[in-house]
Amino acid sequence: MSPIYDPRYSKVRRDEALQKDRETSGSAARMEYVKPLVLLGLGLPIAATLAVRWAGAPPDVGTASVLSTYLLQFGLSVLLGLAALLMATKLMAGGPGPLALAVLRVAGALAVFDVTYLLLGGDLQITIFPGLVGIFILTGLIVWLFDMDLFQGALVGIIICVAKLAVAISTFFWFFEGPV
Repeated sequence: MSPIYDPRYSKVRRDEALQKDRETSGSAARMEYVKPLVLLGLGLPIAATLAVRWAGAPPDVGTASVLSTYLLQFGLSVLLGLAALLMATKLMAGGPGPLALAVLRVAGALAVFDVTYLLLGGDLQITIFPGLVGIFILTGLIVWLFDMDLFQGALVGIIICVAKLAVAISTFFWFFEGPV
């Protein structure tokens, strides 16, 4: 039996064991933030660089415009992805955990999705093969980061990709063609 709950141990020893247990659980909780921060920290700058380099934008549109469009599209995709995740976890058993951690996990997974999509597609045009590979990678990351089963992860991944596609198309036309 653990010293925390065993009445044979003294109060001092129980308090020491309880303090050690709190420190261990606190460090484990902080480590949960490291995985999505690494994914986001590596994925977002690479994806932004690839988006600016391979944008295929009209010649009169500058680099800052393409970068701001990509960052706007990424931010809206994270918000819609988080909404899709919250809806899917409400329909099924479980939850995404703390909201800040869920936002970081969705942003990290979407950053890796963008890198994969841009590396395989080469530009910002909508193509099938990079999209399918991206969905598989996004599903795997969601299953890994949120500790979901494969069905839940695939459902959330597909919903996020559809939302991301809608955001990408709408921001592209709004930014480069003007408001309708």
